[in-house]
Amino acid sequence: MPHPADTTHGLRREEVDEVYLIHSVLQKPIQNTDANWVGLVAKVAAKHTKSIQFVCNDLKLSCEPENSRSRMTRKQLAGLLVGWVSV
Repeated sequence: MPHPADTTHGLRREEVDEVYLIHSVLQKPIQNTDANWVGLVAKVAAKHTKSIQFVCNDLKLSCEPENSRSRMTRKQLAGLLVGWVSV
Protein backbone atom coordinates (compact mmCIF):
# COMPACT_ATOMS: atom_id res chain seq x y z
CA MET A 1 0.00 0.00 0.00
CA PRO A 2 1.50 3.39 -0.91
CA HIS A 3 2.31 5.86 1.81
CA PRO A 4 0.07 8.97 1.87
CA ALA A 5 3.12 11.12 1.19
CA ASP A 6 3.54 9.42 -2.18
CA THR A 7 0.66 11.23 -3.82
CA THR A 8 -0.79 13.86 -1.54
CA HIS A 9 2.11 15.97 -0.33
CA GLY A 10 4.37 16.41 -3.33
CA LEU A 11 7.34 14.65 -1.78
CA ARG A 12 10.01 13.09 -3.94
CA ARG A 13 10.61 9.34 -3.65
CA GLU A 14 13.73 9.94 -1.52
CA GLU A 15 11.75 12.14 0.87
CA VAL A 16 8.98 9.54 1.15
CA ASP A 17 11.60 6.92 1.99
CA GLU A 18 12.93 9.24 4.69
CA VAL A 19 9.46 9.55 6.22
CA TYR A 20 9.57 5.80 6.80
CA LEU A 21 13.11 6.05 8.20
CA ILE A 22 12.14 8.85 10.59
CA HIS A 23 9.16 6.86 11.87
CA SER A 24 11.41 3.83 12.31
CA VAL A 25 14.13 5.75 14.18
CA LEU A 26 11.58 7.36 16.50
CA GLN A 27 10.03 3.98 17.36
CA LYS A 28 13.29 2.26 18.34
CA PRO A 29 14.00 1.86 22.06
CA ILE A 30 16.61 4.26 23.42
CA GLN A 31 18.33 4.55 26.77
CA ASN A 32 17.40 7.73 28.58
CA THR A 33 20.69 9.64 28.42
CA ASP A 34 21.36 13.14 27.17
CA ALA A 35 23.88 11.84 24.64
CA ASN A 36 21.31 9.44 23.15
CA TRP A 37 18.66 12.16 22.83
CA VAL A 38 21.15 14.54 21.21
CA GLY A 39 22.20 11.78 18.82
CA LEU A 40 18.58 11.09 17.94
CA VAL A 41 17.98 14.76 17.15
CA ALA A 42 21.08 14.74 14.92
CA LYS A 43 19.96 11.56 13.15
CA VAL A 44 16.51 12.97 12.39
CA ALA A 45 17.89 16.42 11.47
CA ALA A 46 20.07 14.78 8.81
CA LYS A 47 16.93 14.09 6.75
CA HIS A 48 15.30 16.48 4.26
CA THR A 49 13.21 19.29 5.70
CA LYS A 50 10.08 18.21 3.81
CA SER A 51 10.35 14.70 5.26
CA ILE A 52 10.71 15.98 8.81
CA GLN A 53 7.85 18.46 8.33
CA PHE A 54 5.61 15.69 7.00
CA VAL A 55 6.18 13.61 10.13
CA CYS A 56 5.59 16.66 12.37
CA ASN A 57 2.34 17.41 10.54
CA ASP A 58 1.32 13.75 10.67
CA LEU A 59 1.69 13.88 14.46
CA LYS A 60 -0.14 17.22 14.60
CA LEU A 61 2.91 19.00 16.03
CA SER A 62 3.07 22.76 15.53
CA CYS A 63 5.80 23.58 13.03
CA GLU A 64 5.23 27.31 13.17
CA PRO A 65 8.25 29.37 14.23
CA GLU A 66 7.91 31.93 17.01
CA ASN A 67 9.00 34.61 14.55
CA SER A 68 6.70 34.61 11.52
CA ARG A 69 9.51 36.01 9.34
CA SER A 70 11.62 32.86 9.62
CA ARG A 71 11.25 29.13 9.18
CA MET A 72 12.07 26.41 11.67
CA THR A 73 15.37 24.69 11.01
CA ARG A 74 15.70 20.94 10.51
CA LYS A 75 17.31 20.73 13.94
CA GLN A 76 14.37 22.54 15.55
CA LEU A 77 11.87 20.30 13.75
CA ALA A 78 13.86 17.23 14.77
CA GLY A 79 13.84 18.52 18.34
CA LEU A 80 10.04 18.71 18.24
CA LEU A 81 9.84 15.07 17.15
CA VAL A 82 12.34 13.85 19.72
CA GLY A 83 10.56 15.88 22.41
CA TRP A 84 7.27 14.24 21.40
CA VAL A 85 8.69 10.72 21.44
CA SER A 86 10.48 11.23 24.77
CA VAL A 87 7.25 11.91 26.66
